[in-house]
Amino acid sequence: MLVDTDLLSSYGATTTTYDPSDIIFEEGEIPRYYYQIVTGSVKLNHTDEDDKELIQSILAPGQSVCELLLFIDEKYPVNAIAISECTIMKLPKPDFLQLLDEHHQPSVDVRKFVSERLYHKFIMMQNNASIYSHIRIKGTLAYFKSFSNNQAPYSYESR
Repeated sequence: MLVDTDLLSSYGATTTTYDPSDIIFEEGEIPRYYYQIVTGSVKLNHTDEDDKELIQSILAPGQSVCELLLFIDEKYPVNAIAISECTIMKLPKPDFLQLLDEHHQPSVDVRKFVSERLYHKFIMMQNNASIYSHIRIKGTLAYFKSFSNNQAPYSYESR
């Protein structure tokens, strides 16, 4: 887990269960909570003007959902939707920021997680700019694998 669940609970986090296709938050909403996935998986997506879905990320247990937006005053640029039945811990933004102020290690872990996500986004953008389709495909698979705990060769399962 990115942040220990007992620590989240001690700051007032609640646990919510979502069914597949349930919306956790929508594009354009103001971030008011820290979300951490306990079980299940969540997709971050955007629908373009032609009503085509672009999946930005698939998140797994232990990961947080759009936590970086809690540090700036911007609205969500994506939707968060449960892919499977999910259990998610939810902590109000002020309580989450207080937790980070009062506990060094979770603060370090969150910064590291955000940095890793930004790094992989940059790599993804570079791969997507390639004129070669095999580079774009390989880059996309590497990006999605970066969210997996299993980094062994040939371990990423696509569906």
